[in-house]
Amino acid sequence: MSTAFETVYTIGDWYDGPREGAADFRGVPHRYRSVYLDAPEWNPDEDRFELTPISAELLTAMLEADRLWRRWDDARRAGTLPEMPEDVPRVLPEDRPRYAALTADIDAELAGRIPTILAHGIFQYRPDRVQWTPVETFPAA
Repeated sequence: MSTAFETVYTIGDWYDGPREGAADFRGVPHRYRSVYLDAPEWNPDEDRFELTPISAELLTAMLEADRLWRRWDDARRAGTLPEMPEDVPRVLPEDRPRYAALTADIDAELAGRIPTILAHGIFQYRPDRVQWTPVETFPAA
């Protein structure tokens, strides 16, 4: 059964479409993660995502990290981006300490989370939203 379109809060990874971030599922914030990331080869028909419920605090941290990345992207688009090595996070130099702290907190919080739903996702943009169709429910740990 298909659900209505819901809010996409962040898109933290992109490869031919969103691959990781935060979005609502049935009105509740979840982390979404493309299962294609687990495959050895890219499959253009793979649109399944693991959905993991997240707290309001974790969503707030993910939104702040996304805002810091958007500042970098705005500077890149405006042509005002300072010279940066390739191997540093895509945030402005003055935002790196805060971004590092946020991503460490986010990673630590997500490390203990287990996905509860596997769903197909159809994304639309401006505004960013997604339509989830559940495929499988995982047993609670």
